Order: sequence, then structure tokens, then C-alpha cells
Amino acid sequence: MGGCDLGTNHRVVRTEHSVRRAFRTLASVVFFVTASANADERILVENVSALPKRVCSFELPLCVSAEKNVSNEHVLRALQDAETLFLSTRAWFDLPFLPRDAGTEKIEIRVLHGETAARVVLRHRSPFGGFDRASGVVEVGDAAFDACALREHFFASLVELTTLTTNPALDRDSQRAMGEVYARRFALCGREVTPYVRPLPPKTEPAPSTILVSSAAFYEWLDERASDGRLRAPHSFLALSPTSTPEANDRWNDDPDLFDVLRESTRGLFGTGTVLGSTLLRYAEHGVETGTLAATWAIPFPTAPRRLLGDPLRVGGAGVISIDAPSPLDGGRPPTLRVEANWESPAEMQVSALVETKEGSFHRVEIAGMSRAMNAQGTVVETANAKRIHIVVAYTGEWYAPLDPDLEFSDRGYAVSLAPE
Repeated sequence: MGGCDLGTNHRVVRTEHSVRRAFRTLASVVFFVTASANADERILVENVSALPKRVCSFELPLCVSAEKNVSNEHVLRALQDAETLFLSTRAWFDLPFLPRDAGTEKIEIRVLHGETAARVVLRHRSPFGGFDRASGVVEVGDAAFDACALREHFFASLVELTTLTTNPALDRDSQRAMGEVYARRFALCGREVTPYVRPLPPKTEPAPSTILVSSAAFYEWLDERASDGRLRAPHSFLALSPTSTPEANDRWNDDPDLFDVLRESTRGLFGTGTVLGSTLLRYAEHGVETGTLAATWAIPFPTAPRRLLGDPLRVGGAGVISIDAPSPLDGGRPPTLRVEANWESPAEMQVSALVETKEGSFHRVEIAGMSRAMNAQGTVVETANAKRIHIVVAYTGEWYAPLDPDLEFSDRGYAVSLAPE
């Protein structure tokens, strides 16, 4: 390393012999890329340690390699952050494997100069064992260590790297979501990472995923309701969705996938007969209650029948119509509100009404529809203490196909008819 001192707590590794050995090892590797990986992630790093700077941990089989113009401070920060994450997650979540690269038998991190976003680079598919296993490295730009938010992305990529050891067939959006779930449980830059609720993707802009559940916020919310809030639910989802791919295949066999586990795990979660679609609707309602799901329409209480067209929804998305509180009728009786929703075939949508009270609480009214029907209807009766009424419409899949990231779904339109009674 040309005399470069990276501190006394870590071991510096750079010998001509180790580089030659790495080249010989990697020459025999068969590279395997998931079909779900994005094009910019199909990068094959032939020698992860062939960068000018390299430092390794005494605590873990963990090494950081860096380009020459990356500062020593950033190299050490990458190593310390990675040590913090892996030591904490292994003790807390009992991770079965450390994500060692198959070529070097180390957890490998490559720090590049510039603003390269933290990402996982898949390099090897393990031919051993009955279940799929893979390994890779994390690449990150040194600019990521100058801001807490960017370091959170680095943490998320390290956890995403770990999922390759147990669930390499997991779709990329779910991998990233799981990485964010775990990463936000650890302190960065001297502060606790605050859990947040990600808004649903805007309908007018491209989004990382068209499926609502591929977000860290969904798994955190689900964990609070189905588990004890210590991420046991996400950990179980990963543990219950291992896959096995024949060695001759050039694509992962992702069956069962995370969504298969979700479908079974959410049955009855919110009462008899509730399924994954019901869970998605409840999550959309949670977005209304927390203010992270904006209304498509905001209107006064109708004095005559009115029909509103919502923007087409992507699968897993939701639309909201917010209605101001009604004025009392003659004699002081509060009016009721008749609601009927219709949508395009063959979509499956679920509808509910949330009555927001003047005290800030919410109570829920079911707007029921028959299976495979293209409409749902109901009446909101308790409006006396209402501040606002929110009609929530969630696109939860199509009746002929389960919600799955491997399938393509078209955007579907819907309309809501309102009438005072």
C-alpha cells in the first residue's frame, strides 16, 4: 500500500502472491446472473481484491478494497460500518451465514471514487446443497460516507448481500426492501435511524416497483401487527421461501417466492376470510391515517349524487377520495353517505371507508363486493362526529392470477359514485 497507514485495529493485506492466487481461483468460476437483475447490475468483477488499497477486519472475515484516490478515512469508515452491521445482525437476528465471496472467502466491499450508488454485484452461484446459494460483493462510491442518508443505502446493500446466501432468487425490489428494513434498526452518524412510512408511488412517475408490498415500510408495518416488532416476521418470510434451481438452468427457479409465503401468512390476519388483498387494503388505510397516501380527489360532502373517476392504478397501488364533513340535515340529523365503486375487468379491487373524527381517531366501514365482481357498495352511517370521510380503493391483483413480481399487470381504472341519504 506504499506505506499508507489505515490504523492499528485492522490488518492490511496486499501481496503479489495473494493477487495471483485470486486470479487463479476466479479463472475457474462460472458466473451466474439472476434473470430479475437490472442490466446495470450484471457486472462481473473478475478480481475483487485487485484495487490499490485493501484493509481487513480482525473481528470478521471482512475486507474493503478501494481505488487509489479514495481517502483512508472513507476506507476505514466503510470497514467500521460493515463490522457494526454484521456483528449486530448476526447476534440479534441469528443470521445462518455470513455473505462471503466464493472467490476470496471474505465479505467483500469495493469502494470506488465518486457518487456510485451502493449496489450488490452477484458473482457466484454455489453448486452445493439442496437449496440455492449465491455470493457477491458490494460496490459503493466514497461519497456515500459523507451523508447519513447515503450511508443508510450502504447498510441496506450489505443486508441485501446477505440475502444472496439464503434467497438469491428473491426479486430485486424485495431484496432492497429487506435490506432497508434491517438497516434502519441501527444507529448511523450518532443517531437512531428513524423508521418511516414510504408513500405509495406517484401514479405519474416511474417507481422502483409496481407492487406495493415491495417496500421496507410494508414489512415494518406488517411486523408490528403480525409479530412483536423485532422483525421476526420479515426474518420468517425469508426463512420460509428457499428455492432450488437445477444446475443446468440459466435462470433462478423462484418458486416458492416471498409472495407465496405472504399469501399464506396473511390469511385471517385481520379476521376470518381476510387474505393478502385485505392486508394490502389495510396498509393503504394506514397510509391515509399517517398522511403518507395523498388523496386523488378532495371534495365537499355531496348534496346530490356524484360520480368521480380515479386515475388508473398500478397493481398494488391505491387511490383515495377525501370528503369533507357533512352539515346536519333539517332537524339536526346527520346525513349518511352511499358509496358504490366500479372498476375494470379482470382486476380485483377492495374498497373501504375511513371516518376521521374531530378528535383525530379513525373508524373503518367495509364497502363490500362479491368475489370476481367488478363493483362494491356500502353505506357510511356514523357521520355525526366526522371531520372527513376517506374512500380507499386498492388494486390487489387480478382474479385469474395471484399477485407476483414475475407477472405483468396492466393499469386499471376505477370510478366511485357518492350519494347523500
